[in-house]
Amino acid sequence: MPDKFTKLEERGSRTQILVVLAIVILGAIAVYRWATSDFQPLHGRVEAIGAGTVSASGRAVATVSVRLPDGSRVDAEVVSGGPLAVGDRVRLVVGPGSASGTPYEVVAKLPATAP
Repeated sequence: MPDKFTKLEERGSRTQILVVLAIVILGAIAVYRWATSDFQPLHGRVEAIGAGTVSASGRAVATVSVRLPDGSRVDAEVVSGGPLAVGDRVRLVVGPGSASGTPYEVVAKLPATAP
């Protein structure tokens, strides 16, 4: 007479192997997409400095207007790299959505270039 628990154990180990295989495949896809993404850092020049707002957490958030190399103008929240002045070169990233409602964030102040 066959043991009924043997079938249950076999099914469980098959399920575990399939779960591990699915996780490995999803991880490989995520790594591939990350490695082949065409992320380009944005650089620009500060054109205007806003008065700032207060975020939901109660901290002050400075907002600046930045001119990008393609001529477009965007508003960005200053996350780091401050204090900034008009004419400073900055590095931007697209954030998940900031307190001021702008998707751009200033993450660094770049050194001035020689003319």
